[in-house]
Amino acid sequence: MAATSQGNKPYIKDFDPREVLDSNSTAGANIRTSIGELEELAASIGESETGMVQFPILVPREDGTMRLVAGFRRVTAAIEAELESLHFTVRADWAHLPLTDIRAAMIVENTHRKDLTVKEEADAYAQLALDGMPVAQIAKATGRKRDFVEGKLALSKLTDDKAIQLANENRLNPEIAAALQEFEGQPKIQERIIRKVGEYTNLGRWGGEHIANAERAKQQARISTAERMQELRQGGAVILKKKPENFGHSSREADVTTLRDADGNSLDGDKLVFKPGFAAMRDSNQGYPRVVIVCLDPEKHGYTRRSYDRFVTDEARAEEERAEAARTARAEALAAAAQVRHRFYAETYGNARSKLAKAILAQAQRLAAMAPGSLSFYGDGNRLVTSISGTDPDTVTEATSTDRIHRILIARYVVYRERKLTAAIAYDRPDHEAAAWLDQLVAAGYELSETETTARATLRGEHLDTADPRTSTDDHTRPCPQCGADIDEWCDDECALYDTSDEYEAAPVPDETVDDPGDTRPPLAVIDGAPDTDQDGETADPAAQPDHLPADDQLAHAA
Repeated sequence: MAATSQGNKPYIKDFDPREVLDSNSTAGANIRTSIGELEELAASIGESETGMVQFPILVPREDGTMRLVAGFRRVTAAIEAELESLHFTVRADWAHLPLTDIRAAMIVENTHRKDLTVKEEADAYAQLALDGMPVAQIAKATGRKRDFVEGKLALSKLTDDKAIQLANENRLNPEIAAALQEFEGQPKIQERIIRKVGEYTNLGRWGGEHIANAERAKQQARISTAERMQELRQGGAVILKKKPENFGHSSREADVTTLRDADGNSLDGDKLVFKPGFAAMRDSNQGYPRVVIVCLDPEKHGYTRRSYDRFVTDEARAEEERAEAARTARAEALAAAAQVRHRFYAETYGNARSKLAKAILAQAQRLAAMAPGSLSFYGDGNRLVTSISGTDPDTVTEATSTDRIHRILIARYVVYRERKLTAAIAYDRPDHEAAAWLDQLVAAGYELSETETTARATLRGEHLDTADPRTSTDDHTRPCPQCGADIDEWCDDECALYDTSDEYEAAPVPDETVDDPGDTRPPLAVIDGAPDTDQDGETADPAAQPDHLPADDQLAHAA
């Protein structure tokens, strides 16, 4: 492909694109390295009357051949479209220009096209710099600002595939590229920067500045920490090579900044680090290294820890383990006792005609009248009702017998009391109602296990100091520290310091004929397929029940 002399003015001439490409196959002047979407471009060139709006540019060589300086992709696309001839713009006026100026012209031409990758453009600027062109001259030749050129030069030095991908997606700005170059030879830092950039879809200049500056700060912290550790080592301080396990949470060792002396004063680590019982170590918080002065045994020195430090001494840990073992054993013992208690319920209250069951029925009827929602259960509670009554409560219909309904009602009441007992034992604090239920079971023939006996003592409050805790004259001048009772009052019933010095009396088991002394109406009866009525045929009125007491106290009152 020989050049035709037509002076120094640009002109248009047709050439075979294959010949042009062959003569430029090893040309180093063309900046394009990625072909990209050729099929779409080839189709548009093949279908268009003119083929393209802007023609590829050729520059005559001294040997008479042509150098392709712009349009490499379009020439390749023309070959894909099987075109035998293609219009080219021949820039004879560039023939005398040095290679750097030609490359600058190529940059100007290519950067106006969307198909040039960011990395290719950056490499073009880098080539100009390698040719010896100063940054200011590159900026002038390409019509760009100096900082823009410097950013492109930074991007040209990217070697990481992920970074190059982000750059080509316009997600890696020059500030980040400069930071990557700044940390050349430190791949871990570069990987962190690239990973952080990858978390953003549209990172601007200042976002890039934040990421870069954060790494610079970490780098400075690493340098200053290394210098400080060297000073401490030379001064004779003990250096910990490894951070103690669970340091700052449950380790014996502690950061001196978290300790206080006997007077509540903060400690000066710089003064203590060279003394026995202290050491220094390198720690890292979110990637920022620092020097930590450590007290190896704060309790030995009489220091106190901040509340969030969960360290415990060996003695305290052993006591905790004993207490935990005791809690586990208690829970297992209570679970085993509950299984026996449930069998007792089924055998004792499963027959609605027994004297004990009838006594429960009276209590159940009253609770059903006053608080029917208390007798509704799901899951385990419903299964226990079925176990005690021998019938599934969900299968009750209008045809269900009175005996069966009574058994279900009795079972519901027993489960109600059982659940309240279980909750009270779990809280492990005084609860008179729960203790009364255990007493009622004992009166019915049940024998308490050792764990249940201990639990009943707790429910009664027998394990507490039964005297008023405010024993001195000074103590009686202030409210109770537990419940706030005034000096002329006893503690509230719910107070853990509540006086339970009087002997606890078990609640009597109601006789089947005993009724509420304040209620002259006959006992209620449940009739199949009909509303609850009394024996005179009048509809039972729950509002007629004593309403000045809570539901549970009304039951006790009725008993």
